[in-house]
Amino acid sequence: MLRITQRPFEGVPDSVRQTELLVLEGTLSGPWVSELETVAATHSEGGSLSLDLSRVHFVDPTGLRLLLRLLANGARLHSASPFVHELLHTR
Repeated sequence: MLRITQRPFEGVPDSVRQTELLVLEGTLSGPWVSELETVAATHSEGGSLSLDLSRVHFVDPTGLRLLLRLLANGARLHSASPFVHELLHTR
């Protein structure tokens, strides 16, 4: 299961906020990969996207490909669990 929550960035006034922060919790695998892809596409329109992956404890190969594609397309990694950090930096 994957929970996706949108949170505001701390310390950035609403009038200049153009970045969406998506906080992911759980497992990025199976049907949750396409769910993240849909949500990320919606939230990245008109601004940039940041991902907080500090509470993600598992990513399957399809989920990893999506994360790498999002990062290659301009998404920013706000935070990551040690597991996810290692996955992203060994590819």
